[in-house]
Amino acid sequence: MHHEYPAFSATATFVLELPINTASEITAKPPAESGSTHTASDRTASILVIDDEPAVRSLLRIILTQDGHRVAECENPEKALEKLKDNTYDIIFLDIRMPGMSGTELYNKIITSRPELTGHVVFITGDTSDAKVRDYLDNHDIPYVAKPFDMALLKIAMKTILDRMDTDN
Repeated sequence: MHHEYPAFSATATFVLELPINTASEITAKPPAESGSTHTASDRTASILVIDDEPAVRSLLRIILTQDGHRVAECENPEKALEKLKDNTYDIIFLDIRMPGMSGTELYNKIITSRPELTGHVVFITGDTSDAKVRDYLDNHDIPYVAKPFDMALLKIAMKTILDRMDTDN
């Protein structure tokens, strides 16, 4: 007995869903009302995203480039230090926990070699409940965004840095 089976093609579709939370925390305070009419989208910023998670880098790149910003990314601290030798960035989004060198160690290296970047770093963290992380962030007065991201709060952090740059010039 001979059976014929219809030819078929198997196709798999994968959907990667990254939650965007409205309850994330950020230490950057909303900017005080001033005579300035600039918003974060009024100017194009050069941004470096340093995170070992491809999904996080991709999400930030997509959202930030849609807002007109120039976004470079790297997955490890060593590559970040190489990029910082030859490039200037307005804002650096830096994951606080990475394999090898931690985000806090990388931050210290960045600020030591490029002190003008003090105040231009925003930490990315999923560890806001970790007391050591919380103490570090509070003691160094560094803005951070918690994973999962609230994009509105992320943009407030960017606006705070960009507004400070405008008033410093």
